[in-house]
Amino acid sequence: MNSYIFSAAARSERKEDLVEFVYQKKSGETSWRKIDLAFEDSNLVKGYDKQDANNYKTFKKNHIVGKRLLRIS
Repeated sequence: MNSYIFSAAARSERKEDLVEFVYQKKSGETSWRKIDLAFEDSNLVKGYDKQDANNYKTFKKNHIVGKRLLRIS
């Protein structure tokens, strides 16, 4: 039980790494996304979507318009 309490405390102390980008779905629809970045590699970005109740999501970099992530924190 103590490890669970420690884990919850560690997560709440994590500093957000906020990025924004324009994402285009396969349908052609675009949306401005703002996420707390948790993972990034050459193909994907993953993080907590600030516009969708902090749900954890994965975005393909080849769908990011201009291939640009704007770091805001």
